[in-house]
Amino acid sequence: MHPQRFPLTQKARLRDAQGRILLLRDAATGTWDLPGGRLDPGELSDLAASLQRGLTEELGALNAHIDGSPSALLPHAMADGAEALMLVWDGVADGIPQLSAEHDAWCWWTPDDGREPTAPALRSVLDLPSDVSWHYGLVGTRGAIART
Repeated sequence: MHPQRFPLTQKARLRDAQGRILLLRDAATGTWDLPGGRLDPGELSDLAASLQRGLTEELGALNAHIDGSPSALLPHAMADGAEALMLVWDGVADGIPQLSAEHDAWCWWTPDDGREPTAPALRSVLDLPSDVSWHYGLVGTRGAIART
């Protein structure tokens, strides 16, 4: 049994040199998503370190550099059905991910390649340009905050 976790998840929108975004396929559900994960107890005080922990767990030694602050905050449905808030960080990456057992595939995603991320709200974040500053807006019928 896992300890109680704070209902906040963090995802990294990692781009390669061609501007493609890294997606991982969940081994249990077959859905595509951004790398990242939930905060563990005590991690709220250092969100960047928490994100780095999650990326290391999911991607191994992939060379990933995260920008200094999150680029979006929006509601997110977790694979287990739990609702959470999702912080999305932008960054760059190169190399080959060493996937954890939680994922069975990875790809460098573009909007026209046919792979759909898990949540419609996440698709809206994927479509945002990488050079944005914070703005407030709506994603679907639920509120979201993102940089423009």
